[in-house]
Amino acid sequence: MNALVNALHNELQISKSSTIIEELFHIQTQSRVTCCSCKTADTTTERTAFLPLLLPLPKLHPQQNCLLLEDLLSFFFEEDTLDGDYYCQKCDTMTQAKQKTSLRHPLPRVIIIQLKRFTFDDSNNKIHTLVKYPLQKLNVRKYLAQTSNNQQETETIYHLIAVSRHTGSSVRSGHYTTYAKHFVTGAWHHFNDNYIESVRDKKTVFVTRPMC
Repeated sequence: MNALVNALHNELQISKSSTIIEELFHIQTQSRVTCCSCKTADTTTERTAFLPLLLPLPKLHPQQNCLLLEDLLSFFFEEDTLDGDYYCQKCDTMTQAKQKTSLRHPLPRVIIIQLKRFTFDDSNNKIHTLVKYPLQKLNVRKYLAQTSNNQQETETIYHLIAVSRHTGSSVRSGHYTTYAKHFVTGAWHHFNDNYIESVRDKKTVFVTRPMC
């Protein structure tokens, strides 16, 4: 997905410095690394086309049969201790540090969230843990970086407009279908190759495995 969005952006960028792809999808994030000794923070900014959310391995968390999207987002954006030593320029030595990722302004009109359901180890098995997500009013304000020029009036509430679903047990095989919401009528439709059907019950969008 990231490669596709970036390819479209690069193709359209021939005659423009900014493109509709960038305005719609590109997410700006801030990475802040803080030295645990002197508390000096080093901040960098990055741009991505989607947020990759890790799912816990079932064998390590067998009690988690269903997760909330909000919990996965909170885990993605929470501060965590870095593995290994970090070189602090102020301390001029290797030390421990903590890293935190945050969203930055301007927010895109569309945020793509990827649930990383494949283990990418020797097995490439799929994680079938159910994930609950709202159809409307997902607020991302608490994930914004706290800066002096935060635009507090910027819209931070997002509504679900599409779901891409993988059917299959492995990264090496399977089939993708999509549920999408018509931007005028608000009706949901299911896209399966050249077959399109109307969705009468909205629960179908978020109840069928591997999502709930």
